[in-house]
Order: sequence, then C-alpha cells, then structure tokens
Amino acid sequence: MSGRPGVAIVGAGPAGLVVAHLLQREAIPFVVFERQALADLASRPKAGLVEYRTVQLLAREGIAGRIVQFTTENHRSEFRTPEESVLLEYAALTGGRPHYIYPQHELVQQLCEALTAAGGEVRFGHTVRAVTADSSGVVLSVEGPDGAPSQVRSQAAAGCDGSGSLVAAAMTKARVSEQSLPGRFLVLVAAAPPLDGHTVYAAHPRGFAGQMRRGPAQTRYYLEIPATDTAADWPERRVRNELDGSGTVTEAIFDAGYDSTGRFYEKSREILGMTPSNYRKGGANTEIRFTIGECSLGSILVATSERGVCAILLGDDPDALARDLQDRFPRAGLIGGDREFEQLVARVVGFVESPGLGLDLPLDVRGTAFQQRVWQALRKIPAGSTASYADVAKRIGSPGSVRAVAQACAANTLAVAIPCHRVVKNDGALSGYRWGVERKRTLLEREAQR
Repeated sequence: MSGRPGVAIVGAGPAGLVVAHLLQREAIPFVVFERQALADLASRPKAGLVEYRTVQLLAREGIAGRIVQFTTENHRSEFRTPEESVLLEYAALTGGRPHYIYPQHELVQQLCEALTAAGGEVRFGHTVRAVTADSSGVVLSVEGPDGAPSQVRSQAAAGCDGSGSLVAAAMTKARVSEQSLPGRFLVLVAAAPPLDGHTVYAAHPRGFAGQMRRGPAQTRYYLEIPATDTAADWPERRVRNELDGSGTVTEAIFDAGYDSTGRFYEKSREILGMTPSNYRKGGANTEIRFTIGECSLGSILVATSERGVCAILLGDDPDALARDLQDRFPRAGLIGGDREFEQLVARVVGFVESPGLGLDLPLDVRGTAFQQRVWQALRKIPAGSTASYADVAKRIGSPGSVRAVAQACAANTLAVAIPCHRVVKNDGALSGYRWGVERKRTLLEREAQR
C-alpha cells in the first residue's frame, strides 16, 4: 500500500480481519500487522466464539458466510458440582439465539485469502514494538521479519491483539479495570470430539475444570492447577486422571471400566448403541426416526433407532428439542415419523402422563458402563418414591461416586422412562433436572397421588 494508511490494525485474528473487511468495504486505507507468519497462524489449532448478534452483523456485511461455513452452534451449558448437575438451555431463553463456535485457524486463513485477493494488505511476521500518539495521528514502531525496524504513521490504530495490546496502553484517557484471580490454569486444545456435546463447567474441591466445545472434532479443556506448577508437571496421563476426578470427562473409555480399547470396542454396541467409530462420528450410518408433539409437560420429542426408543426429550421449544437431537447425532439420518410411528409416540405420551402404568416398548439406552449401572438403579425406584444421589451410589456398590451419579442423571436422554426425576438431595429437596425443576416437581406430585 502506498502512502499513509488511514487505519493501522494490530493483530490478524478474526477481530482484526473483520475490521479490515469493513474498512475495505468503505474504501478506507488500512494495513494489518501480525507478528506471526501466516503458515504458523493457520497451522496452530485455535477456536473461538462468535455470538449471535455479531454473526447477524457480518451477514449484513456479506462476510458471514465464511464464518458460518466452518461453525458449530452451541445452545446449552452444564454446571456441575460433586452433588448435582444443572443443564442450562440458554438458547431457549434467548429466542433460539446460539453461540457460533468456529476453528479460528481455519477462519483466519479463509479471511486472509479473501482480504488479500481484494487488494488488502496484511503484513505477517511484523511485530509492533511501540505505539505513540501525537497531534497528527498514531506512530507505530514495527520490527520486520528480518529484525529491521521501521515506523508507520496512520490516522488511527485498532488494537485487535488481545487485552495486553500496545494500542490500548497508548490510550492515555482510557480507563482499565482489571481483577487478578488467585489460580493457575492448564489449557489444552484436543483434536478430538467433545465427550459431552455442550460446554461444561465443573466446580470440585480440587479446583475448577471445564470442557468447551470447539467444533465437531476439536475440544478445549481448562484445568485449575497449583500456582507453582508448570506445563511440564502435567503429562497426558495426569491430565486425564485429573479431568476425570474434576467431573469434566464422564464418557472416557477408562471411565467405563475397560483396560483396553479392544475390550471397549467389543462391548461398544451394548454401551453406546453403535460402534465407537459411528458414535464418534455423531451417529454416522445410523437411521433415527423422530416426531415432536405436545403433552401436559410441554413439547415432547420421541426418537427411535432400529433397537428401540433412544430419546424422549421434554421442553418448551420444539426447535430446541430438534437441535438437541441433532447435536447428539449430527451425522445420523434423521427421518420424520409416519402415521404408524405417531401411534408409537402416542403410547410414549400416555406413559409420560401416567408413569405408573409403565412403558412396554424396547429402549435403546446409550451410555457408559457406569451410566448404565446408575440408570438401571433408577428404573428400580418405584413410582411415588424417591432416592438421594447418595442412596443410588450405595445401591450400585460405589458409595463414593455421588458426583458421578449426578452426572449420569444429567446425561439421561430418556425422560421418565429412566426416572432421574425421582432422585433428590439428601434432605429431600429438589435438585437440578435436565428438563426443568418444575417438570420434575410435577412428575413427582403426579406419582405421589397415584
């Protein structure tokens, strides 16, 4: 670019590149400085979130397609403690507005290609060392790939390189509010699908752990570690053990009690309802029929596989129920039910209205070996009775696994058929329920009257 740029943008991440696209659309001169080489930036797996309104803005600007093309939508978050687990369907509270999760390194490469093809200038391998402002604009001290220094003058500068941006530091009238938290976190980005199809925040006596869904085949984990530890103190095996203990990973192979992947694969159809490869692929090569209807508890989705009823979901928003099924089996063949299937759905609805009558239909129960043990114990709790999480843990011969029992209840996708609504706190108070505490209360009140 010849002459003085109108805007100097520091940072070629999604924010900086989107700003560059908007400037280019308005024919405002700019230059983008990025300290990393494009090859390094595009090869390092990273992921980020774009909230709903931002995507709508980008759609109006004609550049959202490049974001949506690579994204996964996230509609829910789960909050876990050793005693209970609560699943928050936040999209249902926001009119169906999700977060868009995208692989940042792929997005950056696509945006850069589109920007430079249209004549935009992105200087990779250029590090901004200092930013000053005077009456004529902004001066950036830049170090090139060969170490040679230079100065660039612009009318304005945009700091898109994080909270420690030198552009932000140069804004003398800016007010910065910071809070330092006592703690240290280990962050891992795994090239593997998430073990739970949504964001998980887990509070445990040993600290915080989190699982952030970052795409169909990418997951970010957060693990609180002692302040004196470094990454070298945390080899892969220790990380796996701690994530298991902190309540984030609940469906790992070794959680299921198998000492080899071979033994796990042999039992996979019993545990997962399909082979591990199809399960990891979101139900690939699996056909699932479903119908959404209404009952006294709100909207209800019933889905069946070749093995039996695989999902009974409750909620207020039919679209949210459909997304829930799609998130669980994103690559399965989802087929709307016909008239014959609707008769089966009517039997399920009748069962939901009167659980004490029982459901004389085969179930396709999918979960780990531990979850299967918990769910079998739940089905033995008579209608009109309740049990605490501690009671269930004792009944399956694992009294120390109260937290894991709560997680298994939260993972249940067969409402009422696997009666997790009959599990309460030690004092008898109602705890979290995947389909809402009020539905749990209604079900228990119905069963108590019969």
